[in-house]
Amino acid sequence: MVFKACKNGRFYALKTFLGEEHAANAEMQRRLFRHEAELLTRIDHPRIPKCREIFTHAHHEYMVQEYIKGEPLSSLLLRGYVFSEQEIIRLLIQLLEILCCLHDQRIVHRDLRLGNLLLSDGQLYLIDFGLARKFPLHCADVLPEPIPRTASPAYLALRREISPVSDIFGTALVAIDLMGNWFGEEPPDTLREYPVSMEFRAFLRKLLKPDRGFSTAAAALEYLRNLSALEY
Repeated sequence: MVFKACKNGRFYALKTFLGEEHAANAEMQRRLFRHEAELLTRIDHPRIPKCREIFTHAHHEYMVQEYIKGEPLSSLLLRGYVFSEQEIIRLLIQLLEILCCLHDQRIVHRDLRLGNLLLSDGQLYLIDFGLARKFPLHCADVLPEPIPRTASPAYLALRREISPVSDIFGTALVAIDLMGNWFGEEPPDTLREYPVSMEFRAFLRKLLKPDRGFSTAAAALEYLRNLSALEY
C-alpha cells in the first residue's frame, strides 16, 4: 500500500508492507520489500523516486520515497486519452533513457507496464521496483519470486529473465498498450494490423524479439532517436 505523507512541509510517498506476521508468505514478502528499498537507495536518477528511509514499526515495514505528483499512463488511457505515434515515441525515448541508466548499474526493472510509469509535466517517471534485480544473478542474491500471473511460457520467460532482455521486451509491451485506445473492444491480433508507420513497426518487432533485435537499451535508444529525427 502507498500513502502520501508530509514532513516539514514536504510531501513523500510512504509505501508499507502490512502482511500478517504469521502468514505463509510473510517472510518472502518482507524480503522482497527490503530488497526493493535497498535497490532504490542505490539508484540515482532524476526520474526514479529515491528511497529516503526504511523503518519498522509495530512489526510493519515502511519505505519513505520521494513523492512525484503525476498520473500513471494507465489512468490516462482509462480517461480516454489517445496517444499519437509521435507521443508514444517521445515517451519510449524517455523510458529507454531511464533504462540505460539502470542497466549501467546492472539493475533490471522486470515489470514495465503503464501503471508503473507516471507522467508529470511531460516527464516520465519509473516506479515500483518490487521485481527489480541485480544481474548477473549470483547464488547469494537469490530471492523468492511471487507467483506469476497467468501467461504463456514464452511471455513469462522474457518478462522474468534477469537481464536487459526483460526490459527491452517490456518496452515493446508499454508501446503496444499505449495504442490501446486506438481500437474498439479488442485490439488487432498481429502487429502488422496496427496503424503505425513501417519504421516504427519494425522498431517494435526488434523489441519483441531481443535475440534477433536489440541486445541493449542503448542500442534501442539510438535507433529510436534516429527514427524520431528522420520522421518527426
